[in-house]
Amino acid sequence: MLAVFCVDIAAKVALSLEVSAFYFGTRSAGAKGAETQPTKPSLKITPSGEIDLDTSKATTQKITVETTPQNEKVNTKIAGDPTGSLKPNPNKPNEFVYIPSTNFKGLAVLTFTLDKYSDTSTNLVINVK
Repeated sequence: MLAVFCVDIAAKVALSLEVSAFYFGTRSAGAKGAETQPTKPSLKITPSGEIDLDTSKATTQKITVETTPQNEKVNTKIAGDPTGSLKPNPNKPNEFVYIPSTNFKGLAVLTFTLDKYSDTSTNLVINVK
């Protein structure tokens, strides 16, 4: 008798989960209908903020990019340095190299933007000396 009662209770719980999933959506149905939230797109660069590049000591600046979701395509833009370049490293897809223009001194603003999520971007300001 007890076994029949337990089976009956289990069947009612399963039925109520299915009904609540149908009526309220799968997120309200407990563990059976649990879903993971989509990850918010993000972009992190290293170094970040504002840095100095003393061209008497180094002629390039390496920038590492981490994206969420991983391996997202990143678009780049340079402002302030008219003919400087920002190139991806062909051997390391998450790495870029900034090469300032010949004889350029001043601020260069490098902008990194996720291709699929254009509202997700970050800047690196380089004071080229």
